[in-house]
This record gives sequence, structure tokens and C-alpha cells, in this order.
Amino acid sequence: MQASDRASWRLPPHEAVLTRMRWIAMAVVLTTVLGCAPVLVSTADRKLLLVATLAGIAVSLVTGYRLGRLPIAMEVFDVLCFVVVLVFVDIPMVAFGIGFQNIWYRCLFTGGRRALLRAVLYAAAFAAGALLWAAVQVRPDPELVQAYVVAGVLSTFSVTFLGWQLADSLIAREASSRRERLISETGGLLLGATDEARIRQTGWRAIDTLAADTPGLRAVRVARTANGLEFGRASGFMSLPPAFVSVTDDVGLGSPQMRGLLTAVLEDGCVWELLVYDELPGVAFALGHPRRVPPDVVATAASILNQVLLAHRNSVAHAELLSQALTDPLTGLANRQGFTEATGRLLAEPGLFTVMFIDLDDFKNVNDNLGHAAGDDLLMRVAVLLRGLVRDGDVVARLGGDEFAVLLSGTDEETARRIAGRIVLGVSGLRSGPDGEYTIGASIGLVTAGSGIGLPELLVRADVAMYQAKAQGKGRMQTWRPGLLPNP
Repeated sequence: MQASDRASWRLPPHEAVLTRMRWIAMAVVLTTVLGCAPVLVSTADRKLLLVATLAGIAVSLVTGYRLGRLPIAMEVFDVLCFVVVLVFVDIPMVAFGIGFQNIWYRCLFTGGRRALLRAVLYAAAFAAGALLWAAVQVRPDPELVQAYVVAGVLSTFSVTFLGWQLADSLIAREASSRRERLISETGGLLLGATDEARIRQTGWRAIDTLAADTPGLRAVRVARTANGLEFGRASGFMSLPPAFVSVTDDVGLGSPQMRGLLTAVLEDGCVWELLVYDELPGVAFALGHPRRVPPDVVATAASILNQVLLAHRNSVAHAELLSQALTDPLTGLANRQGFTEATGRLLAEPGLFTVMFIDLDDFKNVNDNLGHAAGDDLLMRVAVLLRGLVRDGDVVARLGGDEFAVLLSGTDEETARRIAGRIVLGVSGLRSGPDGEYTIGASIGLVTAGSGIGLPELLVRADVAMYQAKAQGKGRMQTWRPGLLPNP
């Protein structure tokens, strides 16, 4: 254990219930040992041995607290020290008080089988110590010795049981508090998150923390495919689960059969619980434990996943709103804002690019004579035409009305002029009306530039070139040159 992981000398805060109780218990037992030491040593025959033994008990108390755990060797050392104190003091009941306090203190570190082992060791120590004490006395009272043995053994088991239950309650309370904080902190981190990678990372970091805080807990993402099970991100495993397991039976992800299947194919024969969500078809989140996944741990994992799914839904909604804010609703192309942002991003990168401003010639005739529905249909056909004449990575936008724009990345002027020529030709072939009597044209202004120009200046140049093309007779293209007059 690193020094940073050791318990502090200071009294822990109220939130750290178990650690605070350990600190208080250590202080109480240490005070008892040090307070009784002068009286015990002054009346004992083997003063040096008793001083060394009491010092050993004090060091063991402090070391256990600092480590936050009790190695079995430390337990045995404590018992031997207690036997020595019990044998060589004049009044065994004083030693009994130290022993009972020490049992209670040690129960705050380990319970279960270790608590039972501790009870047996101390019961044996009480019995052996009382008998050895009687052996060194000049005229021991047999009834008193018998009372010491019986009282010591019975009290040992009762104190151990009470300390064990108290420790379990404190451990459960502190674990519950940590899980509540984990849920709260995860929710805070996901609040307002719109980046999918960050959302997933935050969720898995919380699951990793839960697994680390729950001994024996495993967590893994499971996907049901046509041929078997795919295992994704995992946490708490001693060795990573297989990436894929072939399964021929049609077993549903949430079925008891799937739990049994996971027990068979994953490590240690864990008992599994599955969290399944309707909005994630074919995907489940599996929690496993060698005995049983505690219900409150399942509830914590479910709360974390619910927060992740909520953040995911908010992210999708945010992306849709953002897309709507940058998209022309009629044609599905980028709108003016979307085009401006895309152009600004290209300006920040090295290399040439070309901006085209396109104005449809005689479009007003279609709108005035055939109606807005025919005009909208024509605008949508122009959008399809423009998309088909540029690359997937290029940007096509409708700036408003009958004005369009194209952003060609990594394109020199000659290539851009060829593409503009195809656009002029393609638009001239679009017809409207019952007999196709209405035609339109395209006036295009081009400007090829690099990163050395500002965005407003770039857009002004494209606009100036487009109006020059329109002034020259429509159905033309014009490359921006210095000296071009704006909006002739």
C-alpha cells in the first residue's frame, strides 16, 4: 500500500463512517492500554516483559489502523500479547477489559470467518491465560479461576458477535454512502454532456469504481449476434473475457438461460445479473459475482446506466437540434450558418479551397407563373444536381431564396472552374411547367484562396464575382479578380 493510501492521523469526517469509527476505537483502546500501563507494571513481577508487551499492543493498534487491514500474523501477535498480559498481572480483569476492547476494535476491520477465527483465538487465550495465571499464583482460588475462564470464553463470543454486527452495519452504511456519491457525481459529470465518447467514458469510469469498491464484482457488455455472444468493455475481471463465444441456441439476453450460459462461459462460475434496455436491442449489461450480486449494487449499476442512457438521448436530441440549426429544411442542404461555419473551419487549415456563390437566373418566373410548390420542387432538383457534381466531403448549401453555395476543399482554380461549368450546364437543363417551357440558368462567382484571408472578405469576394457573372448576361461564371466592382 502506498503512503497516500494509508489512513490519516486526523479524525476522519462524518461521511467516512467506518474509518471514523476505527479511529475512535483505536483511540479508546490505546488510551486504556496507556492509562492502565503504570498500574499494571508497578504491581507486576516481570516489569520489563510487561512493558514490552503493552508497547507491542499499542504499536499493533496503530499499525492496523494505518494499514486499513489486519494481516493474520497481526491477529496472532495480538493474542499472544494478551496472554502475556493476562498471566503476569495481579488483577486479570484489567487484562479482560483490554482484550474485549481490542476484539471490538478488530471487528471493525474484518468480519465473517475472520471474526469467528478471532473469537476462537481469544477464547483460547482467555482460558489458557487464566489457567497460566493460576499456575504462577501462590494460592489461587479455583472458583475464581473457573469464573475467569467461563466469563472470558463466553464474553469473547458475545463481544465478537456484537462487534461483528456493528461493523457489518457500518460497512454497509458507508458502502451505501459511497454508491450514492458515485451516482450523484456521475450524474453531475453527465449533466449537459453531448459528446458520445465522453458519455461512454464517464459511464465506464463509474462502473470501474463500483467494481473496485465491490470485491468480486465483474461487469461486461454483452451483445447477442446471429452466431453467438460478443463481449465488449469489461471491468473487474482477473483475465479478460473472450471476445466472442459461439452459441447455437436461441437464448434471449434477459432470460434465466442466458444467466446460466454466462456462468458456463465466463470465469470463476459467477452468478450473473443482466440489465436489458428496450432502446438497446441485442445488447445487455452483465454483472457477475462468485456468490451473488448484491441487490444494492445492481441498483447502483442500473442508476448509472440510466444516467448514461439519458445523457445519450440528450446528446442525440442536441445533435438533431444542432443539425436543424445548420440545415435548410426544404433541400436538406447546409444553410447559411452551416456554410459559414464549414468555411471558417477550412480557413483554419492549410491548403487551397474554393467558394462558389450560385444565383439562379429567371427563377422568379417559375415562382410567379407556376406557384411556390413548383418553385420548391425546382429548388430541390437543383440541390440534388449540386450534390451529384461535387465530392462527398465538399459542402453544398442553400443560402436563402434562390441562392446556393458550394465549398470545395483542396481544389485549385482550374478544377473549380471545370466543376462550375458543369453546374452551369446542368442547371440550364432543368425545366418546369406542363410542357417544360420554363428554364433557369446559374450565375456563379468563384474565389479560390488559402488560410491567409479572413472569412468576411472571402464571402464578399465570392458575392462580387457572382454579381459580375450575372451582369455579363447570366448563365455564366466569374472568378474573382482584384478590381472587380461590387454589385454592379
